[in-house]
Amino acid sequence: MPAAPHRPRGAPSAPGWVASGAAAVAAGAAAVAGALPRGGTLPRATWELRHRLLVRLLLVGAAAVAVQAAWTTSPAWATAAGRTAWDAGSTRVALLLIAAVGVPLALAAVASARWARLPRARAEQLRAGCATTGIVVCAVLAPVLSGGAFEAHLLLYVAVPLIALHETWAPYLAAASTALVSHAAWVLVPVVAGHGAADPHRGAVGDGLVHAGLLSLALVGAVVAWKVAEAARAAADGKVAELRHRARHDALTGLLDRRGAALALDAALSPAEEPRGAPGADRTRPLALVLFDLDGFKDVNDSLGHSAGDELLTRVASVLRRAAAATDRATDRATDRAADRAADRAADRAAAAVTTARLGGDEFAALLPGAGAEQAVALAHLVAHGLRAGVRVAGVSVEQRVSAGVVAHPGGSALDAAGRAGLAEELLRRADVALCAAKAAGDDVVVHDGELDERAARRTGLARDLRTALERDDQLLLHFQPQVGLVGEDAGRVVGVEALVRWQHPQRGLLLPGDFLEAVAACGAEHRLTEEVVRLALVQVGRWADAGCAVPVAVNASRHCLVRPGFVPLVAAALAEQRVAPSLLRVEITEDDVAEDPHLALLAITELRAMGVGVSVDDFGTGYSSLAHLRRLPVEEVKLDRSFVAGLGVPAPAGHADEVLVESVIALAHRLGVRVVAEGVERPEEAAVLRQLGCDVVQGRLVAPPTAAGPLPPLVTRRGGSRTAVATTPTSAPTGAVHVA
Repeated sequence: MPAAPHRPRGAPSAPGWVASGAAAVAAGAAAVAGALPRGGTLPRATWELRHRLLVRLLLVGAAAVAVQAAWTTSPAWATAAGRTAWDAGSTRVALLLIAAVGVPLALAAVASARWARLPRARAEQLRAGCATTGIVVCAVLAPVLSGGAFEAHLLLYVAVPLIALHETWAPYLAAASTALVSHAAWVLVPVVAGHGAADPHRGAVGDGLVHAGLLSLALVGAVVAWKVAEAARAAADGKVAELRHRARHDALTGLLDRRGAALALDAALSPAEEPRGAPGADRTRPLALVLFDLDGFKDVNDSLGHSAGDELLTRVASVLRRAAAATDRATDRATDRAADRAADRAADRAAAAVTTARLGGDEFAALLPGAGAEQAVALAHLVAHGLRAGVRVAGVSVEQRVSAGVVAHPGGSALDAAGRAGLAEELLRRADVALCAAKAAGDDVVVHDGELDERAARRTGLARDLRTALERDDQLLLHFQPQVGLVGEDAGRVVGVEALVRWQHPQRGLLLPGDFLEAVAACGAEHRLTEEVVRLALVQVGRWADAGCAVPVAVNASRHCLVRPGFVPLVAAALAEQRVAPSLLRVEITEDDVAEDPHLALLAITELRAMGVGVSVDDFGTGYSSLAHLRRLPVEEVKLDRSFVAGLGVPAPAGHADEVLVESVIALAHRLGVRVVAEGVERPEEAAVLRQLGCDVVQGRLVAPPTAAGPLPPLVTRRGGSRTAVATTPTSAPTGAVHVA
């Protein structure tokens, strides 16, 4: 058995050498590929412009070659060259030249055609290859037809940078190969008798090497210029892309901004890119749009600072991104079950990509191309659940609520740019209507339907009519509901009335506040309405005072009025105009008004109290504030909402919790020197429990419903201590009316 060949220790085995060599070759190939231009990166418009230029140059070259060929094969040329025009050699040359003339003309024809039936990439390769090869052929034929003139040789070097203008590898390599092969053949195997030296083959190899070297340098130089241009274009494209990204994305969250969302919506409403005549080529895909709005976002800014507000917005964006990704995955699974072909699945997955945006402030949006209302609602619930689970902001866990409005578009016929813009605006309007409905109802998600549009149309019409009503004196009126004392010397006495606005609409009849307050907010008339209500209330108080009945009147201040700089001067001017004592006016505010801007609210309340105007906190316990506000605010009265009163007088355990809560609020308010009014009292049992708990005043239908004031209204207590009896135990007699003795 022969001994195994000796191998030095540490030397790699044959397979190791092979692997090392392959790795070195791969690394070298990768380095070369990285040094070479990629190709195919020209913008389409630029490519077409350059191609048209090359085709025109090819046509000029083909015409020049045809003229030269005609001259070369003519008797005049033969006489000038000292040859016989129709000898065998001249005939072969003539036939060769005539055939060569047809080549650039044929290539020019192919390069000029559009080839619409071919895929665009293949058509471009064919057109570019024919144009560049034709230019090289013309450059090669020029020295042949000119008898080897030195200037004609230079045409090939001029053609080298031209064939690189397409910046595409296949046409460039085809043209470069044609130039090298044809030029070498022309040098080594002369076809024109008498070309060059007396002996045509003398020094042919040397001349061929020189020509090949110079031509190779020119070809390499063209590639280097190509690479430099490609790198510069890539850098410019990167800058443009960065600027475009900044122009279309929100700097804080990285989501699309309002402009970017508008462009994405326009793209989603554009027809699918299908071949002409294919199904769906002239129709738009269905889509769904979701608008989100954070509830109470201002509270975060006010309590934790604006940096915490920005941090919350970034957390919301993260939750929205995760929900969008989860929706994409769910859509992918559904698509995989429904689609049979891989192409269909890829197209559906591309269409289902969710686009997220921050439209401004605390308003976000999600666009779901190819989806319906069901997927959009699922996405909205994911976002709501993710935020309600708690997000950490400034080291604090915040349970953020969010409202969402959803609108779905079923798709349809293709639209032009103006039609898409109008449809996009309409979809945004519908989603915003649904969002407003969700916020008003306290729901997480509301899907737009026709009823919401009808309500919005009614609200818009009422807002228009309300502007007219505020300019007239015969449509807005007040109804008054008495407030009766329960304990102490005021027990059974009317201690005040609340003015409740009504609108005598010329077509719709008498409207209650719940019917038109949305319209008030829609047209921004809160301050103007409050001004009119204060004026009407003080006019009536003045009439009662003139009739010998001085009773305080409570007026509800519309939302946002309390923190408006002109509110306190408005009240002062109205009191002065009607010559009513400030003690006869009480302004009712809500906890939400205080929470909107606690500092401005405190200033306004302090100024009102300094004037002698009373201030009452309406619907106490239903807003976003806490009992701490009651300690800081110089109010004289709080009004318990009907939701706390309704459970009183109900057998335990159902009514026990409400009774404990009401007792605690009354005790705390009394310790702070604040009077308590229970509103919405409808049953004698409720009044009896309130009296036992020490509630100061009651108001509701048990006492009297709101009614219009007459010349000498029976609702008020005359001076002299007339009293009003209020039943606090069930009787067979009718209750609910106030009788003045």
